[in-house]
Amino acid sequence: MVNPNYDGNWEKRATTGGMTLRDWFAGQALAGNCAADTENQYSVDKLARWSYETADAMLAERAKEANPDAK
Repeated sequence: MVNPNYDGNWEKRATTGGMTLRDWFAGQALAGNCAADTENQYSVDKLARWSYETADAMLAERAKEANPDAK
């Protein structure tokens, strides 16, 4: 089902308190890490920090692809 209020902008938060694309990327990174790490070797604080660092790297790479001529 398509959200009739979606305007195509993944970067802005939904007016009802939704998440940003950064939040979504971080959640996906966290889920993947937790699924792969069967020994639970990292603290939740370290996992949260790592997840957002991964999301930031993904957004930076996405920006490069969107504007390949930028320095």
